[in-house]
Amino acid sequence: MTKTAQDIAPCFDFSEYSAKDRLELQSIKIGVSRTHAAIVRDAIRIGEELQRARIIVRHGSYESFVRECGLEVETARGYVTIAAFAAAHGHEVAAKLGIARCKLLSTAAVAAELVKCVTEEVHAGQAPGMEQLKSRIASAGRKAAHSGTRDLMDDSRDLEALALQLNGALEADLLGQLAVFLAQERPVRLRALGDLLGNADVEVATRPTVH
Repeated sequence: MTKTAQDIAPCFDFSEYSAKDRLELQSIKIGVSRTHAAIVRDAIRIGEELQRARIIVRHGSYESFVRECGLEVETARGYVTIAAFAAAHGHEVAAKLGIARCKLLSTAAVAAELVKCVTEEVHAGQAPGMEQLKSRIASAGRKAAHSGTRDLMDDSRDLEALALQLNGALEADLLGQLAVFLAQERPVRLRALGDLLGNADVEVATRPTVH
């Protein structure tokens, strides 16, 4: 998979520092990385435990149980989210992304294709940063909205073409009956076709009997 400069997070340049500082920074990096990995693993485990509790506790009692554990409900929600993400995409991927990015990728607005792409990047050692991830989600949302608008325009043109064919093929009284029939249909597409047929001023009355 080809990555652009925007997709790859800049690496820290240790060469800008003295040998002594480089050793110190490398030691800090190892300690922080290990601690962070342990924290994320614990977060996944806590989320799994809370998922178990949610199955057991009575309806409406889950939040009070969460507080009994010494947690805020929003914090517990984050733990459950990363646990669910880990179950779906692997503990290693969830651990490398952390709670915030897993939570962002778990929202309904994020396309499955983007989640798959990010998962592949994590396996390749190129996990996107938080800001990069937000930018990519926003970009994907704009593309989806544009695609939806284009589909709607294509659908309108198809309806107009079909209405023209029917107007030319059917007699006026039959067109009027068909327009009334379609105007009462629940699917919006059928109602729109009915509006394009025959007399636009036909009132929606009792649905005609089709023999």
